Amino acid sequence: MAQAYVQLIKNVSRRGSILIGGWSFGGILAVHIAQILNNETKAPRVAGIILIDSVYPTRLRHGLDMDLQENIVAGVVAELKDKHPVSLVRSTYLRYARQLPSWNNCATGICRAHMSVPFSVTLIRAGSRIPMANPQETSFLDWTRSMPHLGWENYQGDFISQVLETPGNHFSIFDTPNLLSTTSSIRDALKAFRKVL
Repeated sequence: MAQAYVQLIKNVSRRGSILIGGWSFGGILAVHIAQILNNETKAPRVAGIILIDSVYPTRLRHGLDMDLQENIVAGVVAELKDKHPVSLVRSTYLRYARQLPSWNNCATGICRAHMSVPFSVTLIRAGSRIPMANPQETSFLDWTRSMPHLGWENYQGDFISQVLETPGNHFSIFDTPNLLSTTSSIRDALKAFRKVL
C-alpha cells in the first residue's frame, strides 16, 4: 500500500520537500512512505510527518490476539472497501503493525545503536480515552495513552519532535465539538515545519 502512495506522490513531484501524515493507521503508513521516499533518488524528500493519534503499533502487536486484529482490519476494510482492495488493506495493516522501518542503514555500513530520524515528526494526540461499555476495560488504542508519545518512545527515543494535544478521544477528535481544536493543532504543526521546507 505504501508503494501505491509513493507512486502517486512521484506522479506529482520527483523533487523538493514534502510533508505527509495520517490519522491512526494512516500515520503508520506515512512512516513507511517516508522511508521509501527518502531512500529513492528521484523522489521528493520527506521533511516532516504529522501523526494524528497514531499509536505505536508494536505495542499493539504484542497485546492483541489474532481475532481482535482481524476485527480491527475488518473495520478498516469496511470503511475503505470502495477505495482499496480488501486483501491489500489486510496484508498492509498486519505487516506494518509488525515491523516499522529502521533508520539505521546497515547495508551501507551505517549501523549505530542510535541514529537520528532524517525528518521532523509531530504527534497530535487525543486528550481523552475512548469510553467503554465496561469502565474496567481500556481500548487497545488507549493502552499507551499515559505515555507522552503514545508508545513511540519505544521505537526510537527522538522519533517524535513535537507533541500537541487536542480535545476528544481517538474517534471523536474530528467531531464538530473538537474540529476547531484539531484543525488548530494541525495548523500549529504546519507552522513548525516551515523551517524545514
